[in-house]
Amino acid sequence: MPTRVFSCAVFAVLLSATAAVADSRNGVSFAVQAAILPDDGEPVAGAATCTLGKDCEIFTREQHNFDLSLKVHEGSSRCLSSEITLRCASGDCSFGTGYSRQTFGSERSLDFYEGSDGNELVLRRRTKIGSILLILPEFGPICTPLIHVIKG
Repeated sequence: MPTRVFSCAVFAVLLSATAAVADSRNGVSFAVQAAILPDDGEPVAGAATCTLGKDCEIFTREQHNFDLSLKVHEGSSRCLSSEITLRCASGDCSFGTGYSRQTFGSERSLDFYEGSDGNELVLRRRTKIGSILLILPEFGPICTPLIHVIKG
């Protein structure tokens, strides 16, 4: 009987330690560097300090004619999921998915295009208008996205 109680106590301590480690990553600050390389203009570079689990604005339209934000959050199984959102001053640009928001894994270079596909059933050829380069730390395993497109 005492070994059973001891085993249960050890299990409870290990379980609470695992939960504490998982919770300890929420709210962690990290540095992000980004560059927007328009095909027809001057490149723009910037940096921001972001917080795990919160939206982080890297560029604003007032500064650079682009809104660029990033969110890195913990998904199920303690893996990390990243979302990037881009809004152009013209108001009409998107990633290869056709939307202004995209989940990504280990990619550090993302192309963006003129226009968006929206909810149309017709796939249209769109003109590439630039690229985004990202530098951010690796936190651990990256979630495998079930859905590659998030409407935005």
